[in-house]
Amino acid sequence: MSADAGKRIVRKVVKWAFFTLIVGALSMMTDFLVPWITGASADNIDLTARGEPLLISLALVVGGTGELVFDRKSNGLPTLPVGVAMGFSIVFIAIVSICYGALKLADGQQEKIVKMTGETSIIAVERISSISWMALLAAVIISLMCVVLSEMGS
Repeated sequence: MSADAGKRIVRKVVKWAFFTLIVGALSMMTDFLVPWITGASADNIDLTARGEPLLISLALVVGGTGELVFDRKSNGLPTLPVGVAMGFSIVFIAIVSICYGALKLADGQQEKIVKMTGETSIIAVERISSISWMALLAAVIISLMCVVLSEMGS
C-alpha cells in the first residue's frame, strides 16, 4: 500500500469517526449527559432499554455498507474481504432489525400485561441493555471494516 493510499484511508476513517460515530450517536450521548447535568438519576438500563443503541447500530452498519458498495475504489469483482464484510453487514442488519422489532413488540405487550396483572417486568431489561451495547460495539467494528475496505483498491 502506498503512502497516498494510507493517507486516503486515514482521512476516510477520521471523516467516518466524526460524522458517523460522533454525530450519529449524539442523541444517545445527550441521553447520558442531560441526567448528569441536571442531577437526575438515570442508569445504563434506563438509557438503553428502549432500543436506541440498536437503531444507532443499524445506522452505523448501513452507512458503512453504503460506503463499501458505492464508494469502493476498485471497479472489478469484489474480493474475499469485501464479500465477508458484506456478509457480516447483511446478517447484522437482519439480526438487529429482528431484535429491535421484538423489543418494540415486547414493550407493547409489557404495558398491556402490567395494566392487567400489576406485574412490572416481563422482559429482562438487563439483557436488552447488554445486547444493545454488544450490537453497538459490533456495529462500530463492521462499519469501520467496510469504510477501510471501501478505500483499499483490490
